[in-house]
Amino acid sequence: MFTCRARTQIFETYLDQAHTAQRIIFTEIRERNGLRGILVWFVSKHKHVSRYMELIDDSIARLSHTRQPVSARR
Repeated sequence: MFTCRARTQIFETYLDQAHTAQRIIFTEIRERNGLRGILVWFVSKHKHVSRYMELIDDSIARLSHTRQPVSARR
């Protein structure tokens, strides 16, 4: 688990236990109507997980910045 700047937790889990050692990288989401789910961002080899988590972190930070009202940004 990795906590990004936007206070969103990013999770990783094994896709399989085989030699490929691929991981699923995902975040939890909550809809406005109260439903919860997951958003799968990447399926990746273990050696790329850190880089993909940085990309997700950057993406979430940009998204949360654009959702703020203009008056709150100043």
